[in-house]
Amino acid sequence: MPSASTTTDTIAASGLQGLNLSTTAAATVQGTSTANSLAEATSVNGASSGTSSVIYNDALAASGATNNTINADGSGLVSGIATTNSKATAESVLGSSTATAGVVTSSGITDLASLTVDGGLETLGKALNTISATAESVAAAASATSALSGLQQGLESTLIHSGADASLTGIASLLNTATADSAATSSTASSTALTLVGADIDTTTIGATGSLLGQVGFTAAATATNVAGTATATVGVDSSKGLLNSALIDIDAAATLKGLNVGTETAIASTTVGNSTATAGGADISYGIDLHQVAAGAGLTLTAGAQVDSASTASSVGGNSTANAGVGQLVTGMLADDIDAATASLTTQAFLNLDATASSTDGFSIAHAGDTVSKLTGLASGLDLDVLGAGSVTGLAQGTAQATASTVGSAGADLATATVDLTALGVDGLTFDTGAAAILTVTSKLVGNADASSVGVGPALADLTFSATGLKNSSLDSEADATITALASATGSLSADGVAGAASALGDFVAFGLNNTTTNLIVADAIGTVGGTAVISGSLDAATTLGIAIASGDFDATGAAFGSTGAGDFSLDIGGLATIKGQAQATGTVDASSVNANATATSGSLTSGGANGLMSTLIGLSGLNLDGDANGSVLGTANGSFNTTAESVAANATAWSAQSLTGLSALTLNLDGSGLITAIANDTSFVNAHSVGGTATATAQVDAIGLNVASITVGADLSLSAASTISSSTYSHSV
Repeated sequence: MPSASTTTDTIAASGLQGLNLSTTAAATVQGTSTANSLAEATSVNGASSGTSSVIYNDALAASGATNNTINADGSGLVSGIATTNSKATAESVLGSSTATAGVVTSSGITDLASLTVDGGLETLGKALNTISATAESVAAAASATSALSGLQQGLESTLIHSGADASLTGIASLLNTATADSAATSSTASSTALTLVGADIDTTTIGATGSLLGQVGFTAAATATNVAGTATATVGVDSSKGLLNSALIDIDAAATLKGLNVGTETAIASTTVGNSTATAGGADISYGIDLHQVAAGAGLTLTAGAQVDSASTASSVGGNSTANAGVGQLVTGMLADDIDAATASLTTQAFLNLDATASSTDGFSIAHAGDTVSKLTGLASGLDLDVLGAGSVTGLAQGTAQATASTVGSAGADLATATVDLTALGVDGLTFDTGAAAILTVTSKLVGNADASSVGVGPALADLTFSATGLKNSSLDSEADATITALASATGSLSADGVAGAASALGDFVAFGLNNTTTNLIVADAIGTVGGTAVISGSLDAATTLGIAIASGDFDATGAAFGSTGAGDFSLDIGGLATIKGQAQATGTVDASSVNANATATSGSLTSGGANGLMSTLIGLSGLNLDGDANGSVLGTANGSFNTTAESVAANATAWSAQSLTGLSALTLNLDGSGLITAIANDTSFVNAHSVGGTATATAQVDAIGLNVASITVGADLSLSAASTISSSTYSHSV
């Protein structure tokens, strides 16, 4: 007779609750709380179930409706450290195994309604969580669930005041793992977290120097292995923020703000007979800093960084495999409304690394790294930054994404699909005013690959979409020098390999160095230097033996683009020497080859064979409306290099390529001094079609213009140079 085993362990802990403290001297408050929950269940003939649950674990928290208040006429030292461990294991030979480990809430310091000290203040809130679930079964299903179902936070306060120097730190660290192993039926592992916050600080006033740190770190992993059934692994952290503020942070002297958020998500699913599904980072949102308002009486140094690495691996011998990494994922360095400071140095960074791998011996394989929603942003839209003196802003969005799918299945449904889709934006919607020199440096960079391989009759599809923008829709007003440097780059490779089925490689590359085409004005009372650079490098290869081969790529790059700010207004107003540059560069290689079927290689359109006048577009500098009180130089360059090849042994080979290049367009220039204008468009295009037993068709279309439409007025000497160079070679050969 089957004999079940069930274990349940439920605990709740708090170091200090409902504190109301007032002292005419110094105050020292230290709270610690440690909660360890363990549930183990084992059975031979029946089901086993182990459940570990921590309802709450807080070092310093409210007691019912009574929050915490601390008032000291002297200095203050307040700390709260909560350490939580929840572990569940379940083992069975013949029955199912279910392990559930969970934490609802945990906090270092929370419900801090008021913390007021006349002297210096040091506050530390730390929440450290470890959650693990392990389920093992030989003859039945195994299910492991590890979850943070509520909120984990280091420090949470409504009001903090310090009359002197203050240091506020909130840290939340999570290790969350789930492992399920079964030889039959199914294995399911789920590692999830709802909300992580390092420091949630509302109204904060500091009378001297202030240092604020909010930090989140998480490692989440799920592993599901099976022999004769399905394997499913899911990992996600819904929301995580390093430093959060929804009111005012007011610091009278020098201010240092840091918000850091670094996480890793790993999902692994493997099985021998059934289907495998691995999902890491679906629809997660991560911020380094999310704040409302900051005022600093002296210098402000702000660092915001968010990085998430999401990886999924799905493998099956006799079934289908699906791997998803970062689908719907958003990573942002900083989101802010208003910052005022005497001087300011802001660094905002976002990193997102995606890796999806799916493999099957007798089934389909699908790997998705990102989708149309997936995005990383260094500095999100909406910040109004006002600096009395000099100010600098550095924005970085850097992402990598790779998807690999392979199958050996022989059926028509045994396809291999690898897709990559990611958007990167360095700085968006910034309003930046300075009383002295202003420096704005922005970089957006994407690197990745999509590889699909199918040995059977199923198709192989490799699809990659990259969109990188450095600076977008931002305004700058400097009473001295201003320097803006914006770079966007997108680099990717695609490979689709088939044997008996079709092979398709589709690549869409967009890079925009500086995109200020809405109503935004850049003003420098002295020297103004503005540059936007866009770089694209793409390589596509589709090859198959029996099926059709299609490789289609589109490459669009714009160095810098400006728009009118209204009737009679200028997009740039420079009081001193003006130097404006826009540079676009693209390199595209597209190859398609088939032994027994048609091969089509298309460069300049995602439509196979080209259609409707579509073409890759490269623009160095466009829409510039510059008013300069002194000398000025304007440079616009567009450089392209494209190689398009189609080859078939027994059928038709079609190679089509089209590009449009403009060095400098729609220029309106008014200079009181001399002017130097340089516009260059260069393109190299090689198109080749080769067929042995069919028709070979090669088509190339290239338009290159150095300078297109300009209105120029200068008060002194003018030097204008515009040039275009096209080197186009088209070959077709049929036996």
